[in-house]
Amino acid sequence: SNGFIDPQEFGVQYWSDEGRLTNLKVDIPIVLTDDIGTLTELAVLILETNNLTSMPETIGDLQKLKIFSLTSNPISILPERIVELANLEELVISSNNILYLPENIGNLTNLKKLDVANNKLTTLPDNIGSLNQLTELLLENNQINVLPASFTDLSNLVELKLYSNKLAELPEGFWGFGELITRNNMISPVAEIIYSCNFRFVDPVEKKKKDYLT
Repeated sequence: SNGFIDPQEFGVQYWSDEGRLTNLKVDIPIVLTDDIGTLTELAVLILETNNLTSMPETIGDLQKLKIFSLTSNPISILPERIVELANLEELVISSNNILYLPENIGNLTNLKKLDVANNKLTTLPDNIGSLNQLTELLLENNQINVLPASFTDLSNLVELKLYSNKLAELPEGFWGFGELITRNNMISPVAEIIYSCNFRFVDPVEKKKKDYLT
């Protein structure tokens, strides 16, 4: 064996009428090799609690992938080619040891959900604002100390969680998500009052956002 477990041997699977694997969920310890890139019909790949410490760069070959979950693994660095998954709509990489997101994360322009909660992020890529289809962004329980200016371009956000980080301030013009609550950050009491005042008087008709900073 080359260390790659044949998908037919494990996990929850869905196959197309043509006999191609389209959905795969695995929640047992596994080792992946470059062979993962041969599963080119995959639309859903869920790898949870697998004791994975890395992900092969061939993940970038899964061009039909729409949902990718890699949660609860001890991964610290994501494969750079993850930004080539042009059709990806949901990326869930929570509860790992991730230190940073790929510099070109903004290439994933179809992404609607990004969950990076419970990791070790200190910053976010400057081009994260290019993810303008995002409706759900979960960043709680990291060590983020600053948000890039482009964060204000995420105009379609409905659910945003930023609590339990190390933020001292928010980008200028960062208004419009309902009442702002910045629990467990480092924002000064005076700044919190200023932010909350700006958020409190946002026109609820013009800005149909929920209060998800709690």
